Amino acid sequence: ERKNRFQANIPVLLQSLKPFGAVRQSERGIVLTLPETYWTGTRVSSFTTASEPKLSNLANLLAGNPDFKFVVESHTDDKGIPEDLQTLTQERAQAVADKLMSVGVDQNKIEVKGLGASMPVAPNTTNINRGKNRRIEVILVPNIN
Repeated sequence: ERKNRFQANIPVLLQSLKPFGAVRQSERGIVLTLPETYWTGTRVSSFTTASEPKLSNLANLLAGNPDFKFVVESHTDDKGIPEDLQTLTQERAQAVADKLMSVGVDQNKIEVKGLGASMPVAPNTTNINRGKNRRIEVILVPNIN
């Protein structure tokens, strides 16, 4: 019964996530990719004023979906010192997780991963591609037993 309700809710959830970024399903779960426009700059971990209410709304949506756990993964391009890029992505992932928790998402349901430049989605050869690699992915992993 619960699993059927869970499956029936997936299309609604996918549609509900679209205002926040690109949404796709993968073997890992539902992947929401937040655009770089959530940040005040390419090498900072502070949110823009416009992104604050969006993140609060996203957090409310996620908090209302108890059948998932959430993995927050931050990525960047390869321009810079690897250790600095790792620190930046860890700080960004934590900033998103902190925002989710501040609105009511259970911290035990959130995993934070700063992945530096280790998992590019495009070659780091153009500004456009580097922009694609600078991203946050929030993976909604089914958690129904």
